Amino acid sequence: MNPFLILLLLVSTAAAAQQTDTAKSRSIYLVNGLPADSADLRGLKIRKMDVIGGQRAMAAGMLPGVRVIVIQLEEQEFDVSGLVTDQQGKPLRKVKAASSGGGYRKANIDNHGRFYIQGVKAGTRLSFTRKGYQTGKLDVFKQPDSLITVKLQRN
Repeated sequence: MNPFLILLLLVSTAAAAQQTDTAKSRSIYLVNGLPADSADLRGLKIRKMDVIGGQRAMAAGMLPGVRVIVIQLEEQEFDVSGLVTDQQGKPLRKVKAASSGGGYRKANIDNHGRFYIQGVKAGTRLSFTRKGYQTGKLDVFKQPDSLITVKLQRN
């Protein structure tokens, strides 16, 4: 991965890093450029990994003592399915899906909030939108173990 691209990614996530409680966590994970929780890492097929710390991390605006672990995934595609609901768990109609970071081949969301998205590439951020609601986001790093529920909040 290009060192300039890594630096750019680190700077863009500096705000998120500064919200991290460094007493509890001393590592920040970037998977295909998206911030990730360590729980998201189980079962990933990693192509390349780099650890940035010390002066390199501080130059990018990170907190002192924080390591940044940059992970690049192998090329993979998954089918992702689940349900889009409101905060009370009621299925939502008229929801649209969009992606960043790799895309997908086909998305179907029915009138009962059920979705099936084919060909989601590892490292893709899926966004679910509906008028009157805040956008729901889902980062896909690996094949989900079960159906996913995306809850949207009213504006």
